[in-house]
Amino acid sequence: MHFEIEEALSLDTNCAAAYGLMGTALIFTGRIEEGRTANRNCLRSDPLDPNRAVRFLEFAVSHYFESNYEEAARICRDAIRQYPQHRPSYRFLLASLGQLGRQAECEALMKIAPAGYDYYARHRPPWFGLKDFEHMLEGLRKAGWSE
Repeated sequence: MHFEIEEALSLDTNCAAAYGLMGTALIFTGRIEEGRTANRNCLRSDPLDPNRAVRFLEFAVSHYFESNYEEAARICRDAIRQYPQHRPSYRFLLASLGQLGRQAECEALMKIAPAGYDYYARHRPPWFGLKDFEHMLEGLRKAGWSE
């Protein structure tokens, strides 16, 4: 793990920001359960963390990476109820529903922000591994998104 995160946690064992960064790093490097634990610690350490929507999304993403699409979709729906402005939650809900073959739900969701799906699908974030990114694109394609 990164030295700065470890140093922050050695100075403050309840540093929500450090746990959040650790959770992100662990989930996107394949250490999913450790990442979930770090994210739970983040949310517990600071219930008012301004990045709560990101942490919920990361829980969903972690389940998506494990092909647990039902759980990923459930978490995305919960996140959208709490943070309707957080667009990445919609993308992973769409990808999860696509993987589950729920076309009617996908069609309704595609109408919400198709440009957002297009942009995200064409611009892989640097922290998103190619294999995981392709997995997400697969779900979007199954949902009806086309390049």
